[in-house]
Amino acid sequence: MADVKLSAMDLYTGSEDPLAIDLYTIQSGVQKRIHPSQLGLAVPATTQTVNFNSSMTASQIQALIDAIPTFIPSGNIVTLQFADGTYSSLAGTIATIGFYGGGKLYILGNSGDSGLNTSKSVHLDFTGDACDGLDISECYVTVEARYFKITCDDGHKCIDYQNVIGEGKVADNYLVNIAKTSSNSRGISIGSSSIFLQNNYFSNNKYAINATSNSKVYSFNNDDTGTLPDIGLRSTSNTSIGKNGTQPSGSSSNEEALFGGVIR
Repeated sequence: MADVKLSAMDLYTGSEDPLAIDLYTIQSGVQKRIHPSQLGLAVPATTQTVNFNSSMTASQIQALIDAIPTFIPSGNIVTLQFADGTYSSLAGTIATIGFYGGGKLYILGNSGDSGLNTSKSVHLDFTGDACDGLDISECYVTVEARYFKITCDDGHKCIDYQNVIGEGKVADNYLVNIAKTSSNSRGISIGSSSIFLQNNYFSNNKYAINATSNSKVYSFNNDDTGTLPDIGLRSTSNTSIGKNGTQPSGSSSNEEALFGGVIR
């Protein structure tokens, strides 16, 4: 194991950012940003909030997200807080990729918009930009995405939730495609993840809830509104969708289970 020399910043007193501590590894000669808990050092749990407003472009939002250290240790919370308004300059997917450490990552709109309703104070409008909406991928933390209206073009996913290990929750959202000729027009697309879906409205999607690749999904009190999705629940490739309460209906079929997928 390499010898490690701690700088003065590493003597954590509570004033430094515990998510960005400088260390110098003598063996490699490379300075790194690392959380002190990775060395077994005790630090207090922290809460970090990054704020966004509707005047920002997708690239500006993404730059702030990319500046967050990806290691979120257990007991720590990072919140991505979107202020009220319509975000209409989103020429690009907003991605949260590679966060790990057992902490919590919250992606939030206005918490006053909870429940199964279409009145959302935060509207992420990706139409006209040929991109997916929120991309939540390769995370090993608890992730929650809540209180949004998200609108996407035909052929794109409002929320793409892939390879998330840990508790996940997508709730209190209104997920809309403006057309649904493509099989990729999806309210939420889930792959290789465990997730709890609650109080989400779906409209005009090819698939409202599409889950595949050994995912485990619990769908509680979700529904359709406006133009029906083609298919409400779709489970493929050894995926299990457990359902309770209302579920989104489909104009072609309420449910579709293929290739070892089950819905029960």
